[in-house]
Amino acid sequence: MRPDQNQPVSLFRRAKEPRENEYVLDNDNACKAPAKKHRGGRIAVLIILIILALAVVAFCIIMTLNLFGLRNTVFQWVDSLKGESSEPVSEEISEPGVIEISEEQSVPEPSEAVSLVTEQSEAEPDHGWVINQMGYTYLYHGVGIEQFNFNEATIGKFINQITALEKAITTSSRIYCMPIPTRISYMQSEIPVEVRREDNFFNSSQRDFLDALKPEMPGKMKLIDLYDAFTNAYEQGNDPYFKSDKNWTSDAAYLAYLAYCEERRFTPVELTAYQKKVNEGYLGSFYFATNNSAMGDNPESFVYYQNDFTNKCVNTVYQNGLTFKNYCLADNKVGSVYDSYSIYLGTSKAHFRITTNAGTGNRLLIIGDQSAAAMIPF
Repeated sequence: MRPDQNQPVSLFRRAKEPRENEYVLDNDNACKAPAKKHRGGRIAVLIILIILALAVVAFCIIMTLNLFGLRNTVFQWVDSLKGESSEPVSEEISEPGVIEISEEQSVPEPSEAVSLVTEQSEAEPDHGWVINQMGYTYLYHGVGIEQFNFNEATIGKFINQITALEKAITTSSRIYCMPIPTRISYMQSEIPVEVRREDNFFNSSQRDFLDALKPEMPGKMKLIDLYDAFTNAYEQGNDPYFKSDKNWTSDAAYLAYLAYCEERRFTPVELTAYQKKVNEGYLGSFYFATNNSAMGDNPESFVYYQNDFTNKCVNTVYQNGLTFKNYCLADNKVGSVYDSYSIYLGTSKAHFRITTNAGTGNRLLIIGDQSAAAMIPF
């Protein structure tokens, strides 16, 4: 029976016992649908799709020509074929971040403008974090800084370590602990608060850290506090640290030597008794880790003090199963100014046995990182 023309024709009907959301083809309605009408509908849909595809292709071509600055040239060429002239279309760019050019300047070609923007975007920031093989280094106007933070757990871990060291030393030897203040201890006030907040560069007070350590020190161990000495030196224009290195300077190491002598009630050797030497063009570990141009363009002077004239010593070095006896305490030859810290002791990460001519029979054990090398000659 032919369906009523006013009723919608469905190509699908419910199955006799359909599963949920299952339909089967209704052959009665499908066969009676006019074939010509369906074919014409499919052709019409196909034509519409082709037109849309051509429109998209044309739009992409126009946008591509405009991207390379060729759209106006193409339009002028078309107008010339028709015998008409057309002025280039001038577009004003009002988006933020573009370079403004005054009337006295010539307007650059598109390639030149791109080059200018690229050079501007690649400029190094004046401050911020740099991730490198050393971990995280904070840079502020060409100065490398290590972040410092502590809490109760940090204090507890530190105390546990030095307590274990004290127990391991079974003699009646006096033991001294000398935490070295880092650059941020005296430089933090020079970095504006808004800059520290922007870079998420926050530090704990190293003054508070030392004050928290003092009452927790083991019985035989004495704390030597260098905080005030370093702060005063910096305020007087004698920075205890290199700008491009995590290690302190030889002058800072001498301040530590004076503090040790004061605690031991020794008479220190005057700095003028040493022969002062200078290597120019020094670049340290912060520079090689970050490749910061502000550091690279401003190398530093590496000052050290040769002590062979004050106290001749024999320095025996044990390293990787080998023994060396040709290194002095300060004034070793180095391959370049970039390796200047090996001037002290001749190498690093080794066991050094130093014999002096003092003749007192006393011995001194120093446990420290590479920065300790600058203090040992004193």
